[in-house]
Amino acid sequence: MRDESKAIEWLKRVIREKTILGEETKVANIIKEILWEEAGIKSTLVPLDGDENRCNLVAEIKGNKPGPVLAFAGHMDVVPLGEGAWDVEDPFGAEEVNGRIYGRGSSDMKAGLMASVVAMINLKNSGADFSGGLKLFATAGEESGLLGSKQLREQKYADDVDAMIVGEPTQGITFAGHKGVLRIKITTDIEIPEGEKPEPGKNAINYMLKFLENYDKEFKLSDFIVEDPTDRLSLNININPPTISLNLVGNEVNEGEFEEPEMNEEEQEDINTTHWEIAFEVRTKPDLDQDALVAKLEELMRKTEQENPGLTMGLKIFVKNAPVSTPRNHPFVQLVRKANRAVFSSPLDLPGCTDASEFIQLRKETPPGEPVHLPIVIFAHANMLTAHKSNEYVDVSLYKESIKIYERIIKEYLQTNF
Repeated sequence: MRDESKAIEWLKRVIREKTILGEETKVANIIKEILWEEAGIKSTLVPLDGDENRCNLVAEIKGNKPGPVLAFAGHMDVVPLGEGAWDVEDPFGAEEVNGRIYGRGSSDMKAGLMASVVAMINLKNSGADFSGGLKLFATAGEESGLLGSKQLREQKYADDVDAMIVGEPTQGITFAGHKGVLRIKITTDIEIPEGEKPEPGKNAINYMLKFLENYDKEFKLSDFIVEDPTDRLSLNININPPTISLNLVGNEVNEGEFEEPEMNEEEQEDINTTHWEIAFEVRTKPDLDQDALVAKLEELMRKTEQENPGLTMGLKIFVKNAPVSTPRNHPFVQLVRKANRAVFSSPLDLPGCTDASEFIQLRKETPPGEPVHLPIVIFAHANMLTAHKSNEYVDVSLYKESIKIYERIIKEYLQTNF
C-alpha cells in the first residue's frame, strides 16, 4: 500500500454516510472524488431507475496491451440499525477503538468496496504496464433486491468483464458460490356478499390450510433436482442442498421485509378472513428446476380450488436471485486462492445472497466442458459475523490486508507488477 492513513480515512468517510437502504449517491460522489483527485480516474454515475439520490458508480482503467478485464463489485447501501444497543456513541461515527472501526456498513461492505478503490488507485498511480482492464462497480440497492447490479447487468456495463471479485465480508475465506433465493407468495380469496361473514369453516385461512395439506402430501423438493444440469455449474463445488421454508403468514405479506409479522389480540380479532397470504422461501442450487417447482405449486393450487368451490388462489414470485457457483478448480478461483496465501478457501457456499447473483448471469465464450458463466469469487478480509448486527466493525489490519491481496490478484490477472 502507498498511503495507509489515506485509505483508512477514506473508509471512515463512507461509513459516516447514512446510506440506509438508499441515498447511495452520497458514497458514490465520495468515491468519484477520490478516484479523480488521487489518480485522475474518471467514473460514471448511473441513477437507479432514474433516482438521482440512488446512483451506481462505474469506473475503469485500461491497460496498454490487450487482455482480460477484471472487475471488483461492492454495494454502498446498508441495513437499518435495528433495536440492539451499540457500545459506541454514534453507529455512523466510524469511531476507531483498539484497532477496529465501528459503524453500520463497516464490514458489510464498505471495507471491501474501499479496498478495491484503493487497489485501483495504486495500480493507476504506479504507471505500470498491464494487460486488459480493471473495472469497479459500486452498486445501489443490494440490500433491497440486488437492484443496482441488476440494472448494470441489463444495461450491459459488465458485458466485457472476464472475471469478478465481490468484496463481501468473508473472514478472509475465498468463496466460489452461494445459493440463490426464490421467494413465492401464495394467496387465497373468497367472495361473500357485502356485510356478511364467511360460513363457519369456509374462510380464506381454512382454505389455505387445505392447500397446505395438499402441499404436505404431494410436494417433495427432491423431485425438482435435475441429475445433469445443462450448464454444469454445480459439478465442481459442494453447495449445500436446496431448502424450502414457510416464512410468512398473514393478511398481507410484506415483500420488502422478510420478517414474521406480529399482531396483538385486537388485530387478531379483526383479521380479514376473505383473503390470506403465505410466503415460501426457497434457497436454490444451479441444479434445481425452479420452473418445475413453481408449476407443481400451481398444480396444487388448482387442485385445492377444485376441491373448494368459491375459492380463488394466486401465486406471485417476488424475489428470484440466481445461485452462484464457480468450480473451485477454475483458474480464476485458483489465482485468488494463491493471492490469498495464508488463508484457506472454502469448497462450500457462502451464507446469504450477493450481487454475484446478478453478475453470474453474464454468459462468456469458453472452451467445451468449462462453465459458460462469468467466474466470480466472493472475498474480503472483514468480519461477516458482525454484519447486520449491533457493534458492526472492521479490523483496520484486515482492511489493509484486503488491499494487499486485491493488489496481488490484479498483478496476477492483468500481468503487471506495481
